[in-house]
Amino acid sequence: MAVDDDCLVEALNENAGHYLKKGRLIESGHTPFQAYEVWDTPQFGRLFRLDGYFMTSEGDEFFYHENLIHVPCIAHDAPRRALIIGGGDGGSADELFKYPTMDRVTLVELDAKVVDIARQHLPRVHNGALDD
Repeated sequence: MAVDDDCLVEALNENAGHYLKKGRLIESGHTPFQAYEVWDTPQFGRLFRLDGYFMTSEGDEFFYHENLIHVPCIAHDAPRRALIIGGGDGGSADELFKYPTMDRVTLVELDAKVVDIARQHLPRVHNGALDD
């Protein structure tokens, strides 16, 4: 596939980057903090971008959230409380709730629109964790 107007592109530097077929734009706009896009892509399903950078998608979110959460949690006997700074897509909270000893998860997100987008468009990323 040629990288053209049918592709979402994220440049890593002048020599490399990521690209994938766009699919359908579901929602886009600006908040006081950033520009956002939600796409329905053939490869990853729902995909969320901020300022042109890939944030998360239904198809590969586990690569990020599982490593971010389970590595520190398995180093602790019985995690009971956690603070997530950022993480408005809810994927990290979802992983934390898998620990039966977890009593409280506090999620702090600068941009409320990120949480709104996740609730509306990314239920397969947070699996209801944002409604707990």
